[in-house]
Amino acid sequence: MPYAKREDVESFLAKLHHAIQSGFYVVDRDKNFNFLLLHGFSVQDRREAIESLCVENYFGGPEKDRDFPAQPACIWKFAVTLEGVDIYIKLKIVEEGAKVRVKCLSFHEPEQPITHYPYKR
Repeated sequence: MPYAKREDVESFLAKLHHAIQSGFYVVDRDKNFNFLLLHGFSVQDRREAIESLCVENYFGGPEKDRDFPAQPACIWKFAVTLEGVDIYIKLKIVEEGAKVRVKCLSFHEPEQPITHYPYKR
């Protein structure tokens, strides 16, 4: 699997940090909601984890959005450890009219181990 160049990951994260100030939402999936309940994380904990992402947390993307296959590759994958719990995070930046917002597609435990972070030191 090819990885994005470091500069591209940095560029995405800069856009993400700017866009999250305009708006942020999580796809309404049981897996995302139940993860928070199971581990006692708040919605604010989730937001802070996403806001703290850096290049070292990157492990995949950009990839095509299977729900919008005609769009250019726009899905990015990151992982963090929060209070000893590994978390898989899948994000995209969406333009909705004049607004640019962050859409979180996944925020839960990884279904399989994440073994390679190309920019982790």
